[in-house]
Amino acid sequence: MKKLVLLFTLTLISFAAMSQSFYDRSGSYIGKITSDGMVYDRSGSYMGKITSDGMVYDRGGSYQGKMSSDGQVYDRSGSYQGKINSDGQVYDRSGSYKGRVNSDGSLYDRSGSYMGRASGISPRCVAMVLFFFF
Repeated sequence: MKKLVLLFTLTLISFAAMSQSFYDRSGSYIGKITSDGMVYDRSGSYMGKITSDGMVYDRGGSYQGKMSSDGQVYDRSGSYQGKINSDGQVYDRSGSYKGRVNSDGSLYDRSGSYMGRASGISPRCVAMVLFFFF
């Protein structure tokens, strides 16, 4: 699952005015992010927070990583993990293509298989939440 999630790394978030929901490939609800960056799983349990400057914290408040404004993702130790470019193409740390996040929030793996979607949310935000929380 972590490998799948790595497909959807991203950059800094622009939070929407309302909370946004995430769905898996079968259409089942898997969680949401609120306008203030709080992330919740399907049962409503708090998972962590993403700040407006791209810093990610788990439910206990521990730093987990960050997103740079140019689409690069770093883990808690500062190691480069991958990136998403402006057209939604996602690459891992070695530069291998891993998938894409479309502007409508739909997610696809490297072979083009549909993986899920997020309703009304930035593709980069979709990727960030999936990478760190799901």
